[in-house]
Amino acid sequence: MDYWRYNTMWFEDIPENFYVHINFQNEKVTLQQISQDTEYLVLWHHKKSKLGNFSDFPKGLRYLELNWSNIHDFNGIEKLSDLKRLDLHYCTKLSSDGGGSGLSDTLEILNVNQSKKFVPGEDLMSLKNLRVLRLYSCGSIDDLSFVNHFPKLIEFSPYGTNILDGNLQPLLDHPTIRVSGFNNKRHYNYSYEKLKSLLEEKNGNKEYKSIIEKGKYATFKFID
Repeated sequence: MDYWRYNTMWFEDIPENFYVHINFQNEKVTLQQISQDTEYLVLWHHKKSKLGNFSDFPKGLRYLELNWSNIHDFNGIEKLSDLKRLDLHYCTKLSSDGGGSGLSDTLEILNVNQSKKFVPGEDLMSLKNLRVLRLYSCGSIDDLSFVNHFPKLIEFSPYGTNILDGNLQPLLDHPTIRVSGFNNKRHYNYSYEKLKSLLEEKNGNKEYKSIIEKGKYATFKFID
């Protein structure tokens, strides 16, 4: 199953031989010891090696989550040629999307959370298969004209990230965007509530996500 598609990851459902979770502050283990069969990898306090950011990672990863990593950019990530989703949390030194174009053929979901120095650049705009882009509390963005570089984008959410010109119209004009999460700001030309309603109505209210339930829990994934 493509667990990486789920908005909320249910790691307990992933077969053990495909999933690895490591906190380098508490565990004495190296990336070289990880099975090359690993497809889902969650790392805490990862530090890039002298050989580069992603030199020792399993090459068949489909989902990668980095928490408090010291990476500055994405150089070397092209080695992860099967990667579909990249989640970055509190990677506070991340300041460039350099190298990100190495995932232009595969990456569909990119979540960047709490990287104040990070703003979209040319490499990020090469990700033509991107369907979800969330930039939470990242560097200020001049305007939203760049979303037109993503022909398959369904969600763009700059929650906690300032759009300097305040013009959110590009989200409505984009042919496929249906979801956006952001803070209400005085200089924005739409409130969150108004834009949410207008985006839901786009494309004749065509359904764009499916709900997955497990007991009392539920999540969703975007429909192909």
